[in-house]
Amino acid sequence: MFNKKRAEKMVGAAACTLQLVLIFGGYSDQIRQMLKAESLAGVSITLFVLVLISHLFWTVYALIKRDKAVLIPQIPGFLLAASIVVIIISK
Repeated sequence: MFNKKRAEKMVGAAACTLQLVLIFGGYSDQIRQMLKAESLAGVSITLFVLVLISHLFWTVYALIKRDKAVLIPQIPGFLLAASIVVIIISK
């Protein structure tokens, strides 16, 4: 028999895990490459500011809905996206 609550928890856990892998893998690699690079000419600050704003809105949404599966990846995502913006501005 289909259990909606159980399915929601399983999908939420899978989505949260995948999002954390993408954030830590992708953002960390981007930061590493940016710190090594002499020039950041090809890096879009607009993109990362929008990503930062998106993480902020998803954080607020998750807090309102009390949804841990949405909230958990937003915190490191916001912090790492903010780090990328700071690196772009400072170089």
